[in-house]
Amino acid sequence: MQDEDDIDGGEYWEKKLPENYQRYIWMSDKPLDYTTKKELYQIFCDGFLADDGKMWFSMCKSTHGICSLLSAIKIIGHRNNYVQDISPFESRFLIIPHISRFKVVKKLNADYHQYFLFKTRLRSVMFSPQYTYACYLLFKFRDINASIILDNTVVLKAECWLDNVSIGGMFVYWSRYTLNIPKIKPKNYQGLHDSSNIPRVEGIGMTNGQMEHLGSTRIEERKDGWMEAMLFKPTNKLQDQENGCLLEIGLVPIDGNVNGMIIEGIEFRPYI
Repeated sequence: MQDEDDIDGGEYWEKKLPENYQRYIWMSDKPLDYTTKKELYQIFCDGFLADDGKMWFSMCKSTHGICSLLSAIKIIGHRNNYVQDISPFESRFLIIPHISRFKVVKKLNADYHQYFLFKTRLRSVMFSPQYTYACYLLFKFRDINASIILDNTVVLKAECWLDNVSIGGMFVYWSRYTLNIPKIKPKNYQGLHDSSNIPRVEGIGMTNGQMEHLGSTRIEERKDGWMEAMLFKPTNKLQDQENGCLLEIGLVPIDGNVNGMIIEGIEFRPYI
């Protein structure tokens, strides 16, 4: 009798799976329900929980590289007046139709220039080899904030370090439409701009030297309804160290625009 995978082109679908895909199957919090490689491919496209509910693995369809989403509770360990644990299923924080992949997310109670530090130890399993990776913050604005933020307004400043060595960062700006500002000219990659031509920011109090290592990036809305912003320029340094390096991300809200922001986590995915 012919194997179901042979009928369904199992070899073809297996080639579309991430390298060393078996180790991700083993890491899944629950056994993955599939009988063919095509079904397994779809599971990787949809994603699944791992690391006791603190990580979400999925696959980039374009590169077939692994994508790793770390939950907010994994990167924001402290809890104080400025950071609050919430369940996205609680009626007053309901995110329908965009329910979080995790049971707990974080809410930022941010005043102007309040500083938030995220930390995580990177692991080689979070990355597929030979790819350049980008890191994104996944979040939702409080509804009232999204309606009052002016277009082309910088809402966040992000600075990032790997093992205490700066890898730059971003000015994150909000725009409901594609920018039509002559001074801003995209470089070779979409959504990333020359830091000398970012939208105007009042009151940050940074010197030109401090701004040189920061780029600028536009907030994008994802198909799953969450918003994302790139935190630093794409790099291949994230998976370089065998024992894993410490990634630190400092976020500074601008003008209180992120007060009430809900953080789902940070995602690493291959950059095209």
